[in-house]
Amino acid sequence: AAVSNDTKEKIDNNNNTDNSKSALVGKCIECQTPYDELSGAILCTVCRDLILLCDSCRSNDSSLWEYHCKRHQSWKNAYFTFLDRFSLQELQSQHDKLQCLHDSYIPKENRNVRRTLRKQIDKVLARMDDLTSGVGTVEKNPKRRCRTCFESEDICDGLCWGFWKHSQLMSSSSSPSLVSESERLEPIAKVEVGDRVRPGPNWNEMRLGSRYYTVLKHNRGRGLGDIPQNGSSDGDSCNGAKVKVGTVIEVKSWAGGDDLDCVAIVWDKDPSDCSSNIGSRRAKRGRGKKNKKDESGDNAVVSESEIYRWGTLARNGQRMYDV
Repeated sequence: AAVSNDTKEKIDNNNNTDNSKSALVGKCIECQTPYDELSGAILCTVCRDLILLCDSCRSNDSSLWEYHCKRHQSWKNAYFTFLDRFSLQELQSQHDKLQCLHDSYIPKENRNVRRTLRKQIDKVLARMDDLTSGVGTVEKNPKRRCRTCFESEDICDGLCWGFWKHSQLMSSSSSPSLVSESERLEPIAKVEVGDRVRPGPNWNEMRLGSRYYTVLKHNRGRGLGDIPQNGSSDGDSCNGAKVKVGTVIEVKSWAGGDDLDCVAIVWDKDPSDCSSNIGSRRAKRGRGKKNKKDESGDNAVVSESEIYRWGTLARNGQRMYDV
């Protein structure tokens, strides 16, 4: 049967509509080629905004250790979250550039921006001090790190937050080698509500804060890399810094799966009562999950819990224990 001109015109219009819907609307921030696939692993290192970065630029450009959004492109050679790969000379260059950026913003109109730059300047100075004193060393072959959890790329693929959050090994289960590996996975260590815990082998101080109640003055804000990382009893301390101790109040799933690989912890108050929030990433901001009142009479207190990994799977099949 013959097709009328009106029918042909309708078909053409429908095809044009479909083409317009499938057209790429974004561009890669580096090479400017059309690209519009967002990934939770591609975040601005300054503000953690999502960035459009094509697969080619991400895999082929070895200089892209950290990413910067359009708003922070002028900070690209100065602001970095992870400083362990930079030499003293490179840090000095970053410091000078950060100082110039800081001074270029009008104080009253850019108070928050200047504060962000000031904090980064202090961070760079502290790292320079560590290298000069011999406390720190330059990482020769660093691995790219996740901007959200700060773990290296062999442990986290960057999709550990929001609706991207998943069990890392599951995302690669199509690989035969990983399927066989998953069959040999060690079981999650037993834990129950009421158990007493302390910072564990995978505690990350960059993300979670100090594992100690009281941070020594000369280490405040710089981490405690020179202090032993593991404790063995509730009274453990090092150079006057006591290891945190807490109680498990809930056991649940980290990414909504069947495994109970996540715990909610309420930390004990600092016995010295001088810096009880040190090392608590949420308590200092008034955030966190509020729990039921302690059954201690009329003067009941509402405590706040924090969430930690308990046997969560990493990309390499390792069980991760924050506590």
